[in-house]
Amino acid sequence: MFALLLIISLIFLIIIFHKINKSWRESVLLSLIIWGIFLTFVTEFFSLFRYINFVCILINWTVFSILCIIAFFRINNKTKLIYSYNNKPHIILLYGTAFITVVVGLIALIAPSNNWDSMTYHMSRVVHWIQNASVAHYPSHILRQLELSPWSEYTIMHLQILSGGDSLANLVQWFSMLGCLIGVSLIAKEFGAKLGGQLFSSVVCVTIPMGILQASSTQNDYVVSLWLVCFVYYFLLSIKYEFSLKNSFNIGASLGLAILTKGTAYIYALPFAICLLVLMLKRIKWKAFRHLWEICIIAVVINLGIWYRNFELYKNPLGVLGNITVNEIFTLPALLSNIVRNISLHLATPIQGLNAFQERIIYKIHDFLGISASDPATTFNGVEFHIPKISNPSIYLHEDLSGNLMHFLLIIFSIVIYVVYVKQNQHNDLIKIYLVNICFSFIFLSLLLKWQPWASRLHLPIFVLFSAFIGTIISNVFNQRLVNCLGLIFILSCQPYLFYNASRPLLHNNKFVNNINGTIFSVDRTSQIFSNNSQLKEPYIDAINFIKYKECYNIGLLMNEDSWEYPFWIIANNSSKQLLNFEHINVKNLSSVKYRVYPYRNLIPCAIISVDAEDQEKLLTKQIVYTKVWAAKPLVVFTVKK
Repeated sequence: MFALLLIISLIFLIIIFHKINKSWRESVLLSLIIWGIFLTFVTEFFSLFRYINFVCILINWTVFSILCIIAFFRINNKTKLIYSYNNKPHIILLYGTAFITVVVGLIALIAPSNNWDSMTYHMSRVVHWIQNASVAHYPSHILRQLELSPWSEYTIMHLQILSGGDSLANLVQWFSMLGCLIGVSLIAKEFGAKLGGQLFSSVVCVTIPMGILQASSTQNDYVVSLWLVCFVYYFLLSIKYEFSLKNSFNIGASLGLAILTKGTAYIYALPFAICLLVLMLKRIKWKAFRHLWEICIIAVVINLGIWYRNFELYKNPLGVLGNITVNEIFTLPALLSNIVRNISLHLATPIQGLNAFQERIIYKIHDFLGISASDPATTFNGVEFHIPKISNPSIYLHEDLSGNLMHFLLIIFSIVIYVVYVKQNQHNDLIKIYLVNICFSFIFLSLLLKWQPWASRLHLPIFVLFSAFIGTIISNVFNQRLVNCLGLIFILSCQPYLFYNASRPLLHNNKFVNNINGTIFSVDRTSQIFSNNSQLKEPYIDAINFIKYKECYNIGLLMNEDSWEYPFWIIANNSSKQLLNFEHINVKNLSSVKYRVYPYRNLIPCAIISVDAEDQEKLLTKQIVYTKVWAAKPLVVFTVKK
């Protein structure tokens, strides 16, 4: 399988860095950064010439892999490549961590991509790029396909081109989870945690419910968590040891890749960036500007492609969708409201009486603050605030809605322990800086973004970063036997999230899972794709079969901002001898200007699929009248009347 070239090159990069006197774990982080930069520049370069295709991508990864192999043999430093681990007191935590990662990896490999956002834009933008041979913007009813940070989807695109399908798409998040486990253990090491504490940090990270549910999907919160972990790790190395150009390069590259992956990286990285600036100016004075210049240049160059495309279309490098998610007021009551409501996403319990009590308390807090708990100025899309109903498994076992109650309580407990413990360890400023910056990351998120009922997934980087803090504090204060017991409790407590993922269940139990009537082994792949919107399955299949019967291969799509597009591509090209092409027609937003350029100006579809247009009998596009010939709610198919 040609997609293995991506793994081969990464493995040899890791070995190369390890042979250059780097620890295994740091070698992994360095290799991921270099690998991520290479993938970014290959994508952006070939996109300029519309050469994103199988041959070009294959040649580049083949050459890169060969260069890595040559470098491996040219470095003569002899180093031990295979290690054994025989530390019996910690072995249970190691086995537990390995078990969770293997099971999640199995789910990621077997199950199709099927979360809501992937059906609308994560995976849809990938197939558009492949069809267009470019990541350039195109006419789309779904602006999220265009302007949002694309690195995770870049990687999926490379895997999809080389493998010929989307069966490896979920592995991007899974590998990112592995990188986070390694990264948080390295951060704990810099805090002075012994091996048991480093391993416990990884256990805390791998058992995050939202992390387990997301790691087998094509969302991107674990991917941005990985780059933020790398960014913070090299931030800590710089302030602990020296402000070297090497560390500055790694900081800039990690920051650039984080921003290129998800917009929340701007917010989460901001406190660390401010802290780095202050400490640099304080310690090395004017020399700080040399390092800051390097960091900024690298981060900017990595993001130049998407920023340019957004600026060209929207006159704003960040796009326009951020306007609907950013708070409209920036007052102290608004900030406190969002902090309380964001925390509440992780406070839901199986006891409904307790949840109702918490909700009443939160409403009373808002009465005291003089602001509504559902204020549209601080709440996304006018939704009403409520504590999540954890009694419904389709909520607390779902990757969009799950909270992290036990981990949140452990964070609070660890902070309390640290406040007491730090009195005896005033010299440990590194942990203090780390803790303060993570807290400010959460505060900035609450200050800038509107509250959303599904915002707990955006909090994943916070919980990942807190894992290193928890592992260090707990292992330093309590004996290893107690730490192992706590780790085992967390490993056992995460099993429902591991086996009964609401979208991708490994086991079936009607008590836990009601989205799918079966498991990822027993339910066909097409049915799994519709697990979060099952009523769409039959209309989508029937619409595509009708169009295939008409021998139509160029299809126009007329939909809204949150329509499911990706299933059309999967169903259409699953068993078709000739690939079907899809383009959005009659686009009314800013991306409609792309109809003026090749190849979109030449598009004349032979059929149009419209979402939510049951009452419409005719459709006009490019001066051609299309007539309604088939309908099944919510879809209508229009063709040219002959």
